[in-house]
Amino acid sequence: MKTALLASLVALPAAAAPSTPFDGRDWTWSLLAGTGGGAALGFAGGVLAAVAVNDGPEDFADLVAGVFIGMPLGADAGATGAVFAYGQLSGHDGSFMATLAGGTVGALVGLGLFLGSVSLSSDLLPLGLFFMAGAPAAGATGGYVLSLEAGPDEAEVAGALLDWAPAHGLRLGVPLVQTAADAEGHFAVGLPLLGGRF
Repeated sequence: MKTALLASLVALPAAAAPSTPFDGRDWTWSLLAGTGGGAALGFAGGVLAAVAVNDGPEDFADLVAGVFIGMPLGADAGATGAVFAYGQLSGHDGSFMATLAGGTVGALVGLGLFLGSVSLSSDLLPLGLFFMAGAPAAGATGGYVLSLEAGPDEAEVAGALLDWAPAHGLRLGVPLVQTAADAEGHFAVGLPLLGGRF
């Protein structure tokens, strides 16, 4: 019993039908793939940028600036590529551009968390590097999941920016702008941010 449960959690999913929901196992593998890809390309991007701008030992500021430019760019590229590849190989049909946008937001958040943790103490460098590799993966996974198409039974939307339904969870939508005028001629505009079936 324990072996079958462990095997089902560890096994990579086979290609699934496009209507298969992005479940907890998909989230886990996507985050792991994105963190690995982000860490590998983030490290490579940081090293390449540091080597490219280094003019000698007296040029330490340029060296650090190169690392802070190359590391988030590499982490974003690695996480985006790994998350998108996992999603496509596991039978989902998300958008690459949404994955890239999520990864970019995650890379900026990761850079901020990295700088914040390292500025508190140099002992927090491993935690900062984890943020730098993990945040782009989380952002890219979130962007990928939000771009997934709803199945035929999930086509109803609430007309809000964030749409929630138990069948598909939280999705990004196009808000339905609502306008109204009262008897006194005042004009009101409504832009729903959250809607759904709870």
